[in-house]
Amino acid sequence: MNRNRDTGKGYITLVDSDTAYVGYRFIYKQYPECNKCKYYSVCNKLEEGRIYEVTKVLNSENNIKCLITGEYMKPVEVRLGNIYTTIREGIPFDIDVLIHWHGLHCSYGGCRFRKICFPRGLKEGDKIKIKRVVGKVDCPLNIGLLEIDAEIVK
Repeated sequence: MNRNRDTGKGYITLVDSDTAYVGYRFIYKQYPECNKCKYYSVCNKLEEGRIYEVTKVLNSENNIKCLITGEYMKPVEVRLGNIYTTIREGIPFDIDVLIHWHGLHCSYGGCRFRKICFPRGLKEGDKIKIKRVVGKVDCPLNIGLLEIDAEIVK
């Protein structure tokens, strides 16, 4: 369910004032205690488990204190962050073309590439736009893989 307030450029939310800078990336998590906060409708419009990146820090004279962390919060504009992942070599694609991402079927849990083959913030069937090919992945199971920089498209 997408409950975001889309400004056309991104989504408005609140983050800890220490992390309120352009380029800061985070994986959004909602806590049950958030429901009690008067700023719930501002903070909790993002999709849980997704990676977001701060694109703009907004001016605010309010001292908004988080009930959970006790930290002061600032309003920011965020967008879904790019994700590095893998696709199989040989799959025809073009840069900036939309594809549906499907994770690999791999049981090798100790692989050093596991974080890019199964990145946090990307879900099975997500539509992604390939921004660039980073390079070939030296898969220990000899699966032909390419590492890509991708944008999630909603």
